[in-house]
Amino acid sequence: MTTITLPENYVWVFLPVVATYFLNGWQIFLVGRGRKRAGIKAPNVYATKEEATANIDAMKFNCVQRAHLNTLELLPLFIFGILFTGLKFPNAATAIGSIFVLSRIPYTVGYASGVPAKRNGLGGGLGLAIVFILGFTSAYTAFDFVSAQ
Repeated sequence: MTTITLPENYVWVFLPVVATYFLNGWQIFLVGRGRKRAGIKAPNVYATKEEATANIDAMKFNCVQRAHLNTLELLPLFIFGILFTGLKFPNAATAIGSIFVLSRIPYTVGYASGVPAKRNGLGGGLGLAIVFILGFTSAYTAFDFVSAQ
């Protein structure tokens, strides 16, 4: 049996994870508001190309929907990565996890403008880079645990 002792500052790792609930809730609100403004009825996930071309609100809806779905695509990797990395590097996991959550704000705002290129500023690449960093640090943590056996 293996016992894992949590590092002293591990409790702080939970803050960015909990913050993703608020991030997701905010994005859900933006998607709902965009859907209503564009007149896109559920269960349609996106406005059609024709709708988005003819109506800026439909284009903005597509963009904010994509920002939200991109965040949802990254969340499982982010949550696993931060919780696992935090077992070895709790302060670093907390810091980069916080940056990830904060980076999704300008990403979402930029994308929701209806100009997809605006997602690439501060938020776009940074959030994805952090998920990759957490992947590598998780692998390092796993290797460290396995090699200690």
